[in-house]
Amino acid sequence: LPPGPPGELRLGGGTILRGYLDNPEATRENITSDGWLRTGDLAEITEDGAIVFHGRLKDSLRLRGFLVDPAEIEECLLALPGVEAAQVVGATPPDGRGEVAVAFVRAEPGAEPDPERLRAECRGRMAAYKVPERVIVLDAFPTVDGPNGSKVRRVELRRMAADALAASGQEAAC
Repeated sequence: LPPGPPGELRLGGGTILRGYLDNPEATRENITSDGWLRTGDLAEITEDGAIVFHGRLKDSLRLRGFLVDPAEIEECLLALPGVEAAQVVGATPPDGRGEVAVAFVRAEPGAEPDPERLRAECRGRMAAYKVPERVIVLDAFPTVDGPNGSKVRRVELRRMAADALAASGQEAAC
């Protein structure tokens, strides 16, 4: 890609593996036919040739045809009063219009952030397609403990987002 738009970071050269031992399926999935290794990372090239890492591609959202790093939306939410933590995932609403962002926030102690006010603030700070379809306030994010500490269970957040969108679709149909 030219400088600017993010895309999947791929690596090539003499020091890159040519395939996975005894695993042709993994080789097909991760090595392109012309020898490039798919890293699974979302990155962009700057005008001066530097590579800027945005995050894991599997965590990226495809919103109205654009690849969006959820961290960009999370940073916007974290800049708003009353928000202590934010996690953003993608989900598909029942109306079938494609993936949308759904945000989960944890309030600062003593704060009670209003989800619609947070969405309105986001509308004033980012492109319309990045504004979360829903903002859901949680007391705590679902986590799992691992060898490197606690990790947010994004798969659980995606399920919760899908359920919330399904419920709001049912409300709209009534």
